[in-house]
Amino acid sequence: MYSHQCRPPTMTIMSPALRAYTSATAHGTGAANALRKPIARKTPSFGRVTTAPARDAPKSTWRHWLRDKKAHVDADTAAAIVAGLRSFVESFDVDSNDDTDVNASPAVTGLILFYRAMPHELSLDGLAEVLGWQRFAVTRTPPDGPLTLHPAIGAMEQHRFGFPQPTADAMELQPRHISLALVPGVAFDRLGTRLGHGAGYFDELLSRLPSTCPRVGVTPLALVFDRLPAEAHDVPMTHFATASGVVEVGTGWLAGS
Repeated sequence: MYSHQCRPPTMTIMSPALRAYTSATAHGTGAANALRKPIARKTPSFGRVTTAPARDAPKSTWRHWLRDKKAHVDADTAAAIVAGLRSFVESFDVDSNDDTDVNASPAVTGLILFYRAMPHELSLDGLAEVLGWQRFAVTRTPPDGPLTLHPAIGAMEQHRFGFPQPTADAMELQPRHISLALVPGVAFDRLGTRLGHGAGYFDELLSRLPSTCPRVGVTPLALVFDRLPAEAHDVPMTHFATASGVVEVGTGWLAGS
């Protein structure tokens, strides 16, 4: 059984409510200004230079092209992304007595959904260390059916893809308990389209979250393209978190065509 080294042994109750993040938060900050430059048109530097697939190429073609071209995320970049996310979260944290649904359990109101990273993904464990693991929720892949939601603290086991996930007997949360989602992806485009691994698990989960819940794609800037193929079931991101900070889709350089 997996046990996170820094995870608190018990579940400390915190119930900070989250209010909607507005574009005004992103404007006027140094991080936002840094993101106003046009998105680079060059193919990301993955070693040998290759040509990206056409905009109308199927998702499978993009996944195949990206499969061996994972962008290396160095320690400084990872630290910058975590710092930007911390500022983003703190910018709309409010007193736990405000904007709280009186019909919801205070033990689980206002949780942040995030992911435990696969070996090639950018880890957000540092964010949980800073803000407190009790503020976060994670997913579990059951033997069948959709992803389930659970507190990020508690007993863990190893997922077949190499990351920790809650055990089968973990307390289950409901989508209404999530106020912010930090989302991984193979690649993104600046309209907010997310390219996943192809199973559809995360899009199905995102479709069940509250409509007011911000969905933040966490990614190196090199993996944000002008356009990616999109399908009707895809759930777009509302924001992106890169080393330059968190920016809302439709603002800054993301507003370009």
